[in-house]
Amino acid sequence: MLAKGPEPRRIPLTPLGFEPVNSKFLAAGSSLLTVHFVDDTHALVTFAVHRLLKRLPECAPDDDDHTIEALLVDTSHGSVVARTEWRLHDHRQYLWSLGQGVFLLRAGGVISTFAPMVNLERNQPFLAHTVMETDRKVEVVLLSHDRRLLTLETSARRRSGAGEIPDGDHPVQIDFYRIQFAEGSGAVVKVVHSGVARARTGVMLPNDSNGFVSALDQGRGQWAFDFNEYSGKKHELALFDSSCPPHTSLVSPSEFVALACPGGTERKLLAAFNLSGEEMWQQQFYRGYDFPVFAFAPAAGRFALSRMITNSGSGAGASLVPEQIDSQSITVYQTDSGKQLLTLDLTPAARAGGNFAISDDGLSFAVVRNDSLEIHALPELSSKDRAAVKRAFATAPQAWEGPVDFAVTAGATPMQQPAPLNVPAGTTLPAAGGMQAAQLPATGSSGAGSSPANAADSVALAPAADTSGTARPAAVAPPKTTTASGDPDPDHPEAPRARPTLYTMPTDSPHPAPPEAPQ
Repeated sequence: MLAKGPEPRRIPLTPLGFEPVNSKFLAAGSSLLTVHFVDDTHALVTFAVHRLLKRLPECAPDDDDHTIEALLVDTSHGSVVARTEWRLHDHRQYLWSLGQGVFLLRAGGVISTFAPMVNLERNQPFLAHTVMETDRKVEVVLLSHDRRLLTLETSARRRSGAGEIPDGDHPVQIDFYRIQFAEGSGAVVKVVHSGVARARTGVMLPNDSNGFVSALDQGRGQWAFDFNEYSGKKHELALFDSSCPPHTSLVSPSEFVALACPGGTERKLLAAFNLSGEEMWQQQFYRGYDFPVFAFAPAAGRFALSRMITNSGSGAGASLVPEQIDSQSITVYQTDSGKQLLTLDLTPAARAGGNFAISDDGLSFAVVRNDSLEIHALPELSSKDRAAVKRAFATAPQAWEGPVDFAVTAGATPMQQPAPLNVPAGTTLPAAGGMQAAQLPATGSSGAGSSPANAADSVALAPAADTSGTARPAAVAPPKTTTASGDPDPDHPEAPRARPTLYTMPTDSPHPAPPEAPQ
């Protein structure tokens, strides 16, 4: 499918040293290709390259080492400003943008930051500062839409000859870190440990720096959404119909979207809500898909959604091979209206995402396609769009800088040590592998054509009183520099929740759905 609007700016990457990534690795969920905006005229493109690797004594037995090359590209001239190589130890996501030209890089259990343009004048654009280290195996890393809360999910590593280290009934440890930019310097990042919990498996938490969205099963295909602030306040939102557990994602301080089933088991409905309990719009999908991935530009009231369009039905926990994938469909939405600003179909498809980005101001979209970097111009915000963004920020919960404590949100005693993830009874969260973070081939395998580990599509979590646990949170290291190769009615609290209404047209029934762009 061709994008609507003006032709994008295309920068051929092959002359810059780009090596296409094997489509089998991309289908398996390996994160081996990324693109990010650095500023208005620079982009960061990374990709896997073939290099001989020497086994290092410090490498864990279950490491799957490979080399990633990073290019700092001047998008106005199509030239490489700087380049480097990183040795990584697994095929999970390794790079995130923190905004303001600062990036988070993960190499195994070592997480560092770097700011290419700040250090370019010193000819050290990839100078990295270690901010966190852990000797546990990293399962899932999540960065909230506001880029101020990092969720790190880890498990005990295997030891040669010793099998799996016993870790109780809740082997996944979830640590929460607040990301703060130092006063007077946009490039110095401080990482503060702000909470810890446990879970039976990796989960995709729909959270941000203020709280999280929970979907509670009401029976008979009805779900109730809540927004739970870490301060303990709960916003009871409207009821919603779905024949499967809806998967939610916060896309702004006061708005979230849900992927739901209008019937059957396939999540072919995308619906958007605000924290006032209003449903803003719905869109029906007509083709089977797997592995949705989001990118956010909340300052512009926009987000992008990537889906793997499959020819074998939808089954987020199933393994995929290239032959099962028709294309990767990416759409950029205006959050308040559901207007589709750009729709692209890509081949080969990158199941883990990472091959696309939306700029912080929401006016540009970048994607790697056909061995080229494409920069698409997105429409300017209308006066209605700007008013909606202003409203979204004005109606957001009060900013919370205290601990990320799921026990408080469930009305239990605040946690003093790692405890089972404590969320409202009946809450269902997507398991890792069902949403953004694809389940990867078993470490130590070649990756090509490997089957990912099976995971439940959703994980039902209930409060647990057990607060035992001995695992420590990941250590926040002193900076170390390295060079990188709707609330209930208070007068009637017992009143049942109302059904959602489209706040722009509350009298419409049924709700009109923005049509899916022609395929």
